[in-house]
Amino acid sequence: MNFRIKNLDGIRAYSVIIVVINHLILNNKITLNIDNHFIESFVMFILDGQFGVSIFFVLSGFLINTLLIREERKKKYINVKNFYYRRALRIIPPFLLLLLFYLILDIFSYVEISHDSWLTMITYTKWLNWKLDQITAHTWSLGIEQFFYLFWPIIFILFKKNRIKITISLIVIPTIFRIYNFIYPESCILLNELSLFIRVDSILIGCLLALKFERINEVIINNKKTMFFLLIALVIIVTWIPLLQCNLKIINQLSKFLGAVIFSHSGFAVNLIILIFITLTIDSKNKLFILDNIFVNYIAKISYGLYLWQQFFTCSSNSWYSNLWISIFFIILIPTISYFLLEKNVLKLKNKFDSD
Repeated sequence: MNFRIKNLDGIRAYSVIIVVINHLILNNKITLNIDNHFIESFVMFILDGQFGVSIFFVLSGFLINTLLIREERKKKYINVKNFYYRRALRIIPPFLLLLLFYLILDIFSYVEISHDSWLTMITYTKWLNWKLDQITAHTWSLGIEQFFYLFWPIIFILFKKNRIKITISLIVIPTIFRIYNFIYPESCILLNELSLFIRVDSILIGCLLALKFERINEVIINNKKTMFFLLIALVIIVTWIPLLQCNLKIINQLSKFLGAVIFSHSGFAVNLIILIFITLTIDSKNKLFILDNIFVNYIAKISYGLYLWQQFFTCSSNSWYSNLWISIFFIILIPTISYFLLEKNVLKLKNKFDSD
């Protein structure tokens, strides 16, 4: 079931590039000197790591659901066992390599990772306590993806006649949780800003795009100018709503509410931006050089390993590899080694569980 939709590899590559750049900025390895607050807010939106993860989530939901739809149409059924094998072979081996690396560093006291952090990493529930230590915090997103991979095929099969309704209902639930979390912040450990129950709608919106692609594509493509202006409007709103301040307390509270619930980097508005962009990208009659060239295709190829390993080097400080260019060198080198020595060989095993 190997297939490739042109330009989408480029989107995957840029999503991880955004994460890396954002982490380098947050750890003061890259400095942005922008005097204008509005321009700075726009740049920080584009380079926000959470935006990069949301892009990957929507893309992941779209691609995985597209595979399930293709398999069902061809075979008239879904081989759930093979689906789990494919996902496990894709995700677990590179992750185990990272865990082994961290374990060695922890044993020799080079890093300090708490028992709670280890527990949530190996159980893919890091989103419960991602704040415990910085070098493992990024694995929160793996937990959300694994949860999706575990339960979505079952939902896909059981609710065959009501997939659209179920998907829309599940998309709405995280927004309800965001509202609750805004009113009662930190009242529940399950509802932090990177929680499964607050972030999973990004993946589900990708699923909805796959389920209704023909209709969504028709609406967007037949209204390209409208969609273009909608994209601009949404970006402006998401970018600048945090800057809105006035003398009326109710307006300020409304701005904060909308920013947290609708226009955050995990909110509906950003997911809609990503959905429209992906749809327009897929519709492009020709490959877009910025999304389909040697560099971005290579980054896309090693993107999973790059995401896993970047955290250690972007967060490093006061060590010989904490220099910006040395960090970037290792951020590329180690995922490259991981891909060619481990992932590429494991992916050959993964192909045995394809349904073609």
